[in-house]
Amino acid sequence: MSTRSRILSVALMLVIPVLIFWMWLLTEAIDSSMLCPRECWCNPEKEILDCSHASLEELPQIHHNPIYELYLHHNNFSILAKKAFVSKSIFQIESLHLGNCKISYIDVDAFNGLVLLDYLNLEDNLLTGLKVGTFKNMTHLEGLDLVKNRIENLDAGIFEGLISLKWLNLAHNLLCSLRSDTFIGLNNLTNLYLWHNRLSTLHPDVFRHLSKLNALYLGENEELQIPSNSSFLNIQTVEELDISDCNISSVMPISFENATNLTKLILSNNNLKTIDDNIFRVMPKLTHIFLDGNPLECDCGLLKLWRWCQEHGVKVVGHMEDFVLCESPEQVSGLWWGVLGKAQCKNGSITYEEDYNSAVTNYVETRDDYILRYVDFVTYVELHEAGVMDPKVDGFDFEIGNSWEEVDGLAVHNVGTDLDAEASCTSGG
Repeated sequence: MSTRSRILSVALMLVIPVLIFWMWLLTEAIDSSMLCPRECWCNPEKEILDCSHASLEELPQIHHNPIYELYLHHNNFSILAKKAFVSKSIFQIESLHLGNCKISYIDVDAFNGLVLLDYLNLEDNLLTGLKVGTFKNMTHLEGLDLVKNRIENLDAGIFEGLISLKWLNLAHNLLCSLRSDTFIGLNNLTNLYLWHNRLSTLHPDVFRHLSKLNALYLGENEELQIPSNSSFLNIQTVEELDISDCNISSVMPISFENATNLTKLILSNNNLKTIDDNIFRVMPKLTHIFLDGNPLECDCGLLKLWRWCQEHGVKVVGHMEDFVLCESPEQVSGLWWGVLGKAQCKNGSITYEEDYNSAVTNYVETRDDYILRYVDFVTYVELHEAGVMDPKVDGFDFEIGNSWEEVDGLAVHNVGTDLDAEASCTSGG
């Protein structure tokens, strides 16, 4: 073989693999562009499909599987028809995002075939109700987000089939009442969010079926009634209860006699002037009570509560930079309630030592550290939402997904915008 032939052979041996590689890349690019819907983005492994903010009026046709995460938020679907997803070859997804899609109606069979789904986000839509059977066969679903809709009523059996559900967010809806059998079947539910509805009277057994419920958030139900002569809740598993911003003017020990496992009671922004210290005798595990935003009367009655908290290690705290303040008597109006440590009671009258302001000064200095931690928390959330960092890294340890984030005893309440809707509640069971 001539020298020229040898050189040509070697050149071909070097060039051909390169050509094959580039042809493979070109084929993959063409294949990916053909398989990924035009309005969407697919990750290289084609396991994530993002069709958000695409002005879609119907679900996209899927040409490849499996897809495990499907993002469809901020579109214009209006309704989800029967077999809406399987008809588009969507059936193996585990996480489905349908927030801000102007959805007002969901057919009872719309989610048929999505048996592997473990998270469903339907937040900020126009739903006024749901049909019984909508979530049937969703036995793997662990999280259901229905926040900021216009749901007025929940029928018995509405959550039938959700045997794995761990958290349910119904905050910022128009619920006026809850049936005693509303939550039957949710045997694994741990967190229930009912903030900012129109709830007033709750049947004491409404949560009785939730045998694993750990955290219950009822804040911002401005007409919520806490009975003074009977139990408010008949469930002993709840450790965190939020009844802030509910216009509550009094709480009695009997109201919580069946909530013996409570460790955190959130009573912020109500109309409480005092609290019977006997309330702690029925909640022996209580470690935190939130009292900021109440018109506290720092008299002999509240002094008993302050001393009980000091003796039993119960922390009385507020949200973010908010202090737990005295509103009366005038001498200590506007001061941190810890000023009671400088108080004495005699014949039912309270007096304060001359240096009582020093207690306030020491507390303000201590709070500086809490404020810095809150700033760290806000920074963390902003970075996480921007996709810059993942949970539980860089020294942070906050649980994303919960509406309460605790920063060493400092809690942050994340709420959505108010509903722009007019609705009224009639009495119901």
